[in-house]
Amino acid sequence: MRPLYFDHPADPQVWEHPLQWMLGPDLLVAPVLEPGATAWEVYLPAGEWIEARTGASSAGGRVVRADVSSRSCVPLFVRAAAWPALSEVLTGRH
Repeated sequence: MRPLYFDHPADPQVWEHPLQWMLGPDLLVAPVLEPGATAWEVYLPAGEWIEARTGASSAGGRVVRADVSSRSCVPLFVRAAAWPALSEVLTGRH
């Protein structure tokens, strides 16, 4: 587990999102820190990312808004290249 700036030190945007972190090389987690939040801004570094809960693809290098209306929703994004191997584990779908 490490902050984004460990993996992307030359990307100035990661320094604006210091509480997001990588879990291993392929999972990006953005903890929700405001009670009652229904949407949460997540910065995705360069590359293609898949939102683990929905399977939606997003281009990196920008901020996206994740739905966190359920208390059990924590924004979790997976590098697209790792999605085929991790999708069943993360979604419970075959």
